[in-house]
Amino acid sequence: VSYEYHAEVPVLRKLMDSLYFVFDPTDADLFLVPALGSTICSFSGCRPRCNCAKELMYSNLKDQLTMLSTGKPHLFLSSHDSILAPRLFLEAQRLNNARVVDYGPSIETGYGKTIVPSLDPLVDRQSYHWTGGLPLEERDIFALANFGPRYPQRLAVYQEIQSYNGTKNILFTGAHRPCNSSKGEAGKIGDKKNTCRPFSPGIHRRALFVFCLPGDCAYQKRIFDTWASVAIPVVVPFDCKEGKTHFRLCTAPGFPRPWHPSLVTKTYPHIPGLDYSDIIIEVPPEVVKSNGTIKFLEEIPENKILRMLQKIERVRHHFVYDLKGSAPDAFTSLLLNLAAWVEQ
Repeated sequence: VSYEYHAEVPVLRKLMDSLYFVFDPTDADLFLVPALGSTICSFSGCRPRCNCAKELMYSNLKDQLTMLSTGKPHLFLSSHDSILAPRLFLEAQRLNNARVVDYGPSIETGYGKTIVPSLDPLVDRQSYHWTGGLPLEERDIFALANFGPRYPQRLAVYQEIQSYNGTKNILFTGAHRPCNSSKGEAGKIGDKKNTCRPFSPGIHRRALFVFCLPGDCAYQKRIFDTWASVAIPVVVPFDCKEGKTHFRLCTAPGFPRPWHPSLVTKTYPHIPGLDYSDIIIEVPPEVVKSNGTIKFLEEIPENKILRMLQKIERVRHHFVYDLKGSAPDAFTSLLLNLAAWVEQ
């Protein structure tokens, strides 16, 4: 699978191999609905809300949707950004007997939904190839910023990187442009020229911190990529009246509550015993606004950084799909979550 949003295809294949299927609907404990929103939308030539393929989407799902009236659990499989998914999937999350597998935050009404990390295409991060996170002394990037410089928090950090004259290597790659480093591949402190290598997915492994600042959507693939690489995501928390979010909006035009806010409790997969504050760094918004983000990171004690990296190493398999089934992985977590829901 070359397109990161197509996690639904291998997940469907794994579900087909893992579940026992029956011909009589009355004998079923669960209805699996292969909505495949990303696949249908992308092959139809569009992504946001799949406006160009609405009729095709509804015609494919019409028969399955009639079975919702049975009251039995329905699992909608569609690896798409939550707020960009077709309205059909958003509405499905309102039903007590429907759960949606997609990217990003859940509506969390009724039983809510199952959050699935994006399919990681990088072979070196697969369990059968993984050799462990790099030791501290082998990491040559203090903080990695691979984002487009737009929106307030991203702009603030970008501007801070441009004026940084400290000793840490702060690497800015942009979204899809040549990278810019505060230290440069040549190692010259303060060099602002495009002297470093272009961005590659494996670069996360060389970093201690990776900026995962609010962007376009209520979902960030780079957070899961960062954990899978055993690096530490850096986020900005915001307080909405319903609770804390790591995204830039408490409400969004066209997506009122309960789709927003994208609370932390709705954003990441539920993993028993894992406190996400142990594997993520939150920089207060006022610190970011005052251009104090890098100083904030520089003041984190090394022993705390080491503890966080060790914890991420222990839990990283929850965020990676092991395509060969050689170890417990994100799909294992999905099945456990699914079984607990069906048994309720």
